[in-house]
Amino acid sequence: MRINTSGYKILVLVNMIEHVNIVKDLLDDVYKDSGYDICRFHSEVPKAEKDYCKEHGSLIISTYQSFGVGVNVESIKYVITCGMCNMIDDNQAAGRARPLADGSDVLYFILADKGFAYTKEKLPIRLKYLKKEKIKSIERIKYDVSEDNCLKK
Repeated sequence: MRINTSGYKILVLVNMIEHVNIVKDLLDDVYKDSGYDICRFHSEVPKAEKDYCKEHGSLIISTYQSFGVGVNVESIKYVITCGMCNMIDDNQAAGRARPLADGSDVLYFILADKGFAYTKEKLPIRLKYLKKEKIKSIERIKYDVSEDNCLKK
């Protein structure tokens, strides 16, 4: 079943090339019958594959560095970031969440595990910067992953 029937693109940004490949393999399994064109975008991907990804990919998994300034892709409606990064990467990732041609907003998701001291320290700084420079509104969702709330197969 296809979830994104509007034709918008979904961009997932991760820190390392290995993560791109792992996430793509996982999403290929989960969405194999969805109609999504899931593709990779990083420095080791051949230019032809990158060009196809920018034009036709409906779910794009990339590193922050590869999907930086100069990569123009139309119709990205959802930007999902994983892990903590530096302010330059934050700025570029949030720049992907600019309004679409029709004026509608793009949703920018930050997935952060606050179980780590580094994340607890850096996330408020990151959110303050993004609110000041890039993002209209910030909503926080807390998901408790205690044993009672974990998904079970």
